[in-house]
Amino acid sequence: MPKKSLFAISLLLLPSLLKADGALDPSFGIGGKVRIGWSPVGSGAFMAVAHQTDGRIVAAGQTQGSGAPSDLVLMRFTQSGQPDATFGVAGISIVSIGAFDIARGLAILPSGKILLIATSEGVGPLLARFDPDGSLDRSFGTNGYVLLSAPPASPSAMYPRAIALQADGRVIVVGNIEGEPWGIFVVRRLPDGSPDSSFGTAGGVILRTGPGVRDAATQVLVQSDLRIVVVGDADTNGSSKFLAVRLESNGSLDGSFGSGGYATLSIPMGVSSGFTTGALQSGERIVFGGSVAAPITADQDFAMARLTASGALDTTFGQGGWVQRSLSTASVDNVISLLTISGRLVVVGTTYRGPVGHTFLARYSGNGVADPSYGPDGTGVLTSLYPDATKDLPTGASVSPDGRVVVAGGVFEDFYNQDFLVLRVDPPCASGFGVSATTSVCPAGEAFATVRGGSPGSSYVWTIENGTIQSGQGTPTLRYLAAATGATRLHVNVADGVCEVQGTAQTFIDAAGCAGALGFYTLAPCRVVDTRLPADPAGGPSLQAGRSRRFPIAAQGTCGVPADARAVAVNVTVLSATSSGHLRVAAEGIPAPPTFVNAFRPGETRATCAQLTLGENGAIRVESTQPTGTVDVLVDVSGYYK
Repeated sequence: MPKKSLFAISLLLLPSLLKADGALDPSFGIGGKVRIGWSPVGSGAFMAVAHQTDGRIVAAGQTQGSGAPSDLVLMRFTQSGQPDATFGVAGISIVSIGAFDIARGLAILPSGKILLIATSEGVGPLLARFDPDGSLDRSFGTNGYVLLSAPPASPSAMYPRAIALQADGRVIVVGNIEGEPWGIFVVRRLPDGSPDSSFGTAGGVILRTGPGVRDAATQVLVQSDLRIVVVGDADTNGSSKFLAVRLESNGSLDGSFGSGGYATLSIPMGVSSGFTTGALQSGERIVFGGSVAAPITADQDFAMARLTASGALDTTFGQGGWVQRSLSTASVDNVISLLTISGRLVVVGTTYRGPVGHTFLARYSGNGVADPSYGPDGTGVLTSLYPDATKDLPTGASVSPDGRVVVAGGVFEDFYNQDFLVLRVDPPCASGFGVSATTSVCPAGEAFATVRGGSPGSSYVWTIENGTIQSGQGTPTLRYLAAATGATRLHVNVADGVCEVQGTAQTFIDAAGCAGALGFYTLAPCRVVDTRLPADPAGGPSLQAGRSRRFPIAAQGTCGVPADARAVAVNVTVLSATSSGHLRVAAEGIPAPPTFVNAFRPGETRATCAQLTLGENGAIRVESTQPTGTVDVLVDVSGYYK
């Protein structure tokens, strides 16, 4: 017998952080900063930083004293900014390979091992691997490292600049060929460090835009379809342009991108420009960050641009596709890193006035609109973190599993007085914040909305459009009546005296479902989706970042759900995630707003109960919003509506 006639859908939407954002995190180091003087050797600076799935931070750089060789250095920090005593010696691992070793980038494997790219005088460009305890992994290559090559380029002219991991464990390294002719190299290595013979020539590709042009790479991005985007600039007689190149997964130029795989851009109001970093957005759009020199003054502004998936300028971004900003009069500003957090862009860069240079951070919407609420003073910028130092400069940035920004670099007094620097920004105001609401499909009925993630003592202000609040104003749970026709929209503002967060939820009326009341029929819990299993429409593979999959729920009466079922009651579990994200679910083939049913972080297992509308042929479509990596999904059904 049917037990219910009201059909409900659980809806979660992400918050919008409004204020008290962009501040140093006081729970990290001292006032959000860690500064390490290197007295045994005189100086040092970090060149790259990355997060482990457990939130610990790994930074790579080099040490150098007056007239002394430089050595590679890795340091690992706890989530509170303390050196991790389980790593190296008191949190520090120092390795000498050649006379002068310079770290250029690092990546952390799912196993916890660390990959480091570097140049080494007398040795060449190299890829090294370290064990999770900070020791050089002697089983990798020759004594822990492999030399990089891209025939016919001479290894002595190759300087690696960036590293990225593919989902299948292969490693992409890009860098520059310095000499005549100049160029860019792209190398792909197998997980054991050997050249990938399926990529380019002997595992390498050389890129050049034309004779007499100095092409340089600064960043590499791997799309979800395994196409590779190289970011940099192309310089002709001192006038440079933004450069992006896209390769197919086998290393050949992607002819559908730009002109024969190359896309170059000159900013309208500048004479010289160059990309220094990039980030991927949904729809395979590419956002680039860099700088542009003003045509008359000595100013250099920081700049961003966005390309469509085809390599054309995306005029919906910023002003006609561009963002250009000067932080102060006669300043020289540049973007070092671009980070995407909940669809927004966080810019990490440098700003100079004369010999004095400082780190800055700013935040923009996904479409390039500045966020003035970021930072402490209403300017939308956080800077002057070490006001008494000659320079505090970033060289890399990373996002922690809980959404905080970590920046690594150095504090410089002069060439022989440089300290290692790590700082953390953005304590999350409401980690895991969301709003869940019920949606009535048939005539107006009582419904509820609940805020999760609020802190004790928070205030709650609800507003409603096309509906009636019954009770719960000022509390995290609202009782309301949804409209008989149209959509009912809810809005809540949550404040705790430090942070202010807002979220929305909406009810939708399913006209087809209103022909008669829907009945609910219980079932013994039964698993209808498990992506850990071998490849199957309801099994593997794991869900890829930024991709969606169709799962049949009512097909052939799976688990007792009949083919004419309109919706199901389920438990959705996510596990084995390699990066943070949200799971989004929609009825297959029905143009309705999707439902966020689960927010997750790396290594966590999270389960959520939900009621899901079934779409075409009794199926749902599930999407992961992760920026990279994979996640496994389980769906267990406990009842259905018809």
